[in-house]
Amino acid sequence: MGAEGIELSTLARGVQLLVDQSEAMMPFRRDQKWLVEQLERIAGKHAFEFRNFIGCPSRAMGSGPRVDWKPYRNWASPRTGTTIVVVTDLGITSAPMRHPKARLEEWLDFAGLVRAQACPIVALVPFKPDRVPAPLHRVLTVIHWDRSTTASRVRSVVGKGLR
Repeated sequence: MGAEGIELSTLARGVQLLVDQSEAMMPFRRDQKWLVEQLERIAGKHAFEFRNFIGCPSRAMGSGPRVDWKPYRNWASPRTGTTIVVVTDLGITSAPMRHPKARLEEWLDFAGLVRAQACPIVALVPFKPDRVPAPLHRVLTVIHWDRSTTASRVRSVVGKGLR
C-alpha cells in the first residue's frame, strides 16, 4: 500500500500502529515491517507509536520482549484524535493456531476502549470486508489490505472520518 500518499492532516494528531504478530499474520511480516517504516516516516517520530500484539491488543501489547507486554487499557491513553491503526486478521483466520484466536467480543471491547478515547480506529485486514463480522463494521473502519490497496483507496474508504 502506498502509505506515502496519506495526507498529513489525517495523522496530525498522531498515529498508533498496532501490529498483530499471530501466526495468521506470518505471511505479511515483510509488508507489516514496510508499513511501520512508512507510517513512522510520514507521521514523524514525535507523533508515531508502534506496538505489537497477538490476537487482540486488549490481551497484551508492547514494543519489546513479550514478557514486558501489558493489556491495552494499562498503557497511557493516546491523545484524543490519535488515529489507531491495527494490522490484523481480526481472528477470522480459519487455520488452527498455537495461540487462541481473538474472539469477536474481544475486538468489540477493544474498539469500545478506543472509541471512548475519541480516537478513530482503522483495521487493515488481509481479507475482503464481507468476511469480517457485521458488528465489527459498525465499530471499525475495515480496509482490505492487499497488493492492490493504495493510499487513495484507503482515503476513499475512510473519508473525512480521520480529520
